[in-house]
Order: sequence, then C-alpha cells, then structure tokens
Amino acid sequence: MGWLYEDPATTTINGFDWSGRRSKAFGFHSFSDPGSPKGFRGAFRDNVRSFIRECCAAEGYVVEGMPVWCTLLVDEGTGVDRVLHGLIHCNGFGHLLCINGHEGSSSTHITGRDIMDLWDRICTALRTRAVSVDDWSSKKSMQLRLLLGVAYKQTWFGQWGYKFCQGSFGVTEHKYYKSIELLGLLDLDNVIEDFRRAGRDREIRHIVNYYRSLSGTPLASVCDLVRFMLELARRFRSKNVNGVENVPPLKRSLVVAEDRNTKMKKRVRELSEAIVEMGNRWPARRLRFAATVIVDALREHGKQGGMTRQEVRDAARLHIGDTGLLDFVIKSIGNVIVDGSLVIRAPNPTTKVLEFKIQDAVSKGGGGGGVALESDEDKALSPELPIAVALSGRQVYKDLGWVYKHVLSTYPGENTLLRAAGRAALNGKRWVKEWLMSDDEDDDLLRFTVGLEIPDEEAAVLTQQSPPAEMVVVPLHATIGEVATEAERALRDTYFVFEGFEADWGLEGVDGGADEVVFGAVESGSTVWLKGRGVDVSDEGRALRYEGGVDDWVVDCGCGAKDDDGERMAACDLCGVWQHTRCAGIDDNTRVPRLFVCSRCNPGSLF
Repeated sequence: MGWLYEDPATTTINGFDWSGRRSKAFGFHSFSDPGSPKGFRGAFRDNVRSFIRECCAAEGYVVEGMPVWCTLLVDEGTGVDRVLHGLIHCNGFGHLLCINGHEGSSSTHITGRDIMDLWDRICTALRTRAVSVDDWSSKKSMQLRLLLGVAYKQTWFGQWGYKFCQGSFGVTEHKYYKSIELLGLLDLDNVIEDFRRAGRDREIRHIVNYYRSLSGTPLASVCDLVRFMLELARRFRSKNVNGVENVPPLKRSLVVAEDRNTKMKKRVRELSEAIVEMGNRWPARRLRFAATVIVDALREHGKQGGMTRQEVRDAARLHIGDTGLLDFVIKSIGNVIVDGSLVIRAPNPTTKVLEFKIQDAVSKGGGGGGVALESDEDKALSPELPIAVALSGRQVYKDLGWVYKHVLSTYPGENTLLRAAGRAALNGKRWVKEWLMSDDEDDDLLRFTVGLEIPDEEAAVLTQQSPPAEMVVVPLHATIGEVATEAERALRDTYFVFEGFEADWGLEGVDGGADEVVFGAVESGSTVWLKGRGVDVSDEGRALRYEGGVDDWVVDCGCGAKDDDGERMAACDLCGVWQHTRCAGIDDNTRVPRLFVCSRCNPGSLF
C-alpha cells in the first residue's frame, strides 16, 4: 500500500508492506521519470510485474485465487484517498476512471494537473498502449469539454494528448469539431443582435462591452471572449496563494480632476460602459460611430472654446442623418471617455449657456486637468490589464457561467443549428490517448505487434472481433520461431480463452524458417501475423472472453448510434433492436414501459 505525504517542502510516495513496515519512497513530482524507478523496456504485461515488485507490496488476501497489490494515494491535507483511480488491462489498454485533485494551485495540496502528470508518466513508463477516459471534468457547474472546446478546440484532457474517440447520441469526431467551431466563430455583435431580437440583450451587451474594455486585443468572436475570460480567471488563481478566491478589487469609477479645495467628484465612464447603460434601440456600432463623430467635431472646434448643443448637432449632421440617434447620443455623452478624450458638459462662465468641450484623459495623478484613476492599486490584477476594474475571480466565473448557459448551451431564438451544436459538443464524452510503439536510443531489443489468424471453424464460433494485436519484445538475435513462441506466451498470459493456444512455427509474410534470425527479415515496429489453434470455443470459454457477455446486441438508433455509448437504452420487445430512451421520447427520469415497441415496429406511436 502506498501513501502520498504532502509537505510544502517535499512530496513523497511511501510504500508499506502488509506488516506495516515502511519500504521505499519516491518523489511525487519525479515518480516515473526516466530511471525513477528503473526503466521498463518490455511489453506492458511484463513491465507492470516489474513495477509491482519495485514499488508495491502484496496485500494479505487473494481474489479468485489471484494475489492483490494496492497502491493508494492519500492527500493528507484534505483526507481524500481516492486521488487517482485507473485501470489498465494486461494487454496494455486501460481506462482512467477518476481523479480528485485540489482546485487551483497550491504548495500544500496536489492539484488535478499534478495527478494527471503523474498518471501520464506512469502510463508512458510502463509502455501503455492506449487509455480511454469519459470526460466529465467541470468547473463551477460548467462542462469543460464544451467550454475549453470553444476556447481552445480541445478538452482539459487534451493537454496530455487525449483525442476524440466516441460520442454519445451519434456524435462523430467531425460533428463534434464542427460544432465547437460553429459556436466559437459566432460574431459577438451578431450575438448581441440575436439576443436583442429575443428581448434579452441587456446582460450579454454588458458582458461583451465590459470585457472588451479590459482586453488589450479586439474581442470579435465568442471564442475570443471565452478564451479571454478563462485567461483572466487564471490570473486571479495565480494571485490566490493563500486559498482566497478574490483579489482585492480595484475601484471601478474614474473621477474628474478638479480644484484641490473641492470634495465633489463626478463619475466618468468609458464609452463601452456608457453604451451598456444606455439600453436603447440602436446597435452599439452606430452609437460608437455617432460618439466618435461628435468628439471629432469638438476637437476641430477646440481652439475656439466650447460648443453649444445646437452647434454640436449641426456639425454632426454633416455625417449622420438620423437626428433621433444624434439627439440621444448628445444627451448621454457627458462625462464619457471616447477615443482617449473626456467629453465635458458645463456652463460657459460668461454666457451661462451649457457647452460641450473635451479634454485628454491622463494617467493617475490628474496632471493637466485630465482624468485620474481613483485607486492606489492600479497593478493589483496584472500589468496586462489596461484599466482598473472592480473585478474578482468569482465575478469572472459568474459572467462565464452566464455565457456558458445562455450562449453556448441554449442559444436564443429560432436558430436550432446553434442549439444542436451545443448539445453535440456536450455529447463528445469519450477520449483516448495512444502511445505509439518506439525503440529506445541504443536499444538492443526488437518490438513487434503480432496479429492473430485462427482456423475458420474457431473464428465462426467467436462472432465478435478478435483481440488487438499483441506487443512482443525480443532480443536482436531472436529467431522467427522465438518471436512466435513469445507471441503464444503473451496470448496465453493475457486471455482465458487462449490458455490452450498453440502457435505455428512461423510468421505470415516473413520469409525464412523458424530457426532464421528475425533481425533483417522484418523491421522493428512492424506488424506480423501468427497462425495457430486451440482457442476455447465452448460456452464457458465464450463467456470468459467477452466482458459484456456473449449476447450479440444490435444497436440502431434514430440519432445514428450503432453501438453502446454508455447512455440509457431500451430494446424493442418485437424486433429486439436497442435504441436510446431519450431518442424514443422517454424522459431520462421516466421508467421504461414494461412493453416497449419502437417506432419502426409501431409507426403510429413513440412506444
């Protein structure tokens, strides 16, 4: 049994034998690095035996006559003992079942990233062939396979090389990537317009304009917005060294620098924030254009003093014909920063008539009568943030959650294609990583994958697919017969039904007799074929061969699924064909009727 000890200075994996005596210890972050423990050069089935001897101790009991070894990782800081749960079969194909790391970065707890790094090192060191994972990773109730898919075109597990394997409800690899691409390329201005038509644009308009004002680069698409929000949230986590989620916020408002004797401060807004607060019938781009035209007119007139409302209106009318739009912007533009200039509306000291004029917005300190930042913490978030904002990690995740729910998952209006894209992205659940077979530098071993050809009478009984080709590792001087013998041993060692298998003395497609040296006859890394007989075709043997039983299920669902994808299914009581209950119109929370008839057998009814 192995225990993970967490200490700010050192993290180790300590082994104990059944009597409780401490055995070997390894560094957590270096465990399974080359040479720690020693390198594994054989096939997985041999490497895992060496791994157990080197790193584990036997438990005091057996299961089905087989000894048991257990390596348990425990995070002593949290008491969590199911830190990592993975299963790898003797043939080198496995499944990652569970990781349970500490959220965020910490010097005293292991994170999900730490655990995945460990798992990946172990799999690589043992020469695992492939590992699958059902991606249920989430953050604040948001499924990361959708969120990260839109932002980065890969899931969280994609950082370690996991790629799309199988989707639920007929979702293919092509459909998954097209779905996240469609969502990611949505133009933000078009999204705002779609929400406006649905009467729900206030929140999305505020979020888009708010984060545009924070970004140093243009945010044009949903992909740009989601990626920026994720990176902003990551900056907050990097500040979170003491486990506190919120960074001390900066004050949001800007103030006009006035005479030192006055205490009065007028609130100043960026144009993007002002547009959000306007909440009107004109698109943001038209409001922004009108404001720019007004500021340009004030700049041209600047040396002559301020401009009255009518003078501003007349100057802008040369470029804008919509007087309603002009009147609305002129009414709202006071104390707003447009293109680095602050628009001020104040009475002329001589005529007492209200006039518009502009002054440059300056950095903190208010020099030159410009605009000063009120906060003393202008670098608390990051030097990359262009303006000071009252923002916390919690607020970023709240806004991100809104975008996830209302834009990515349930797009408004009649656009069924975008809603289907969100569902398809969420249904891309199963991912796999494959390790390609390769030789080490200065290696004195040959590696082959050996496929199996069995007699027709045995193949006819075994209706399901044959096992994958076995990996065989032999010395450079090995003969063709020794390769066949090693493949025979591998099959007997791995599968119950091959315990009596006998291989022919030769390899299909490889010239030479059994005593010929294989080096030079076939290149290392190739696939060769082996003939033999002795597969257990009895009913008992067949039951031991297939984990899912010997029944030959037929899946043919209207969504396109042709195989079991892990979702709830029901078999038609007439034709016996399986299909998803959801696709048959049965809600996930509803029990399947005792008599279930599919739509093919009873076209007039769902069931």
